[in-house]
Amino acid sequence: VPAGGGYGLPTLYFLLQALGIAVQRSRWGRRLGIARGSGARVWTWLVVIGPMGWLFPPVFVKEVMVPFFQILKAL
Repeated sequence: VPAGGGYGLPTLYFLLQALGIAVQRSRWGRRLGIARGSGARVWTWLVVIGPMGWLFPPVFVKEVMVPFFQILKAL
């Protein structure tokens, strides 16, 4: 709401996290090879890093985070 956009995207990001865990722990996830080892690492990167734009929509970064960091003199 403070950014005036990106509504619901962070919620979708965290719902994807829950779905990713459920799939990884399922019988289907074990068959795909995403339950352990390098397959699990790749799966985690896809589910966590891939949709990072949903967690920090560009409008949120521009309207909230950048001004905040400017106030802190961090930028």
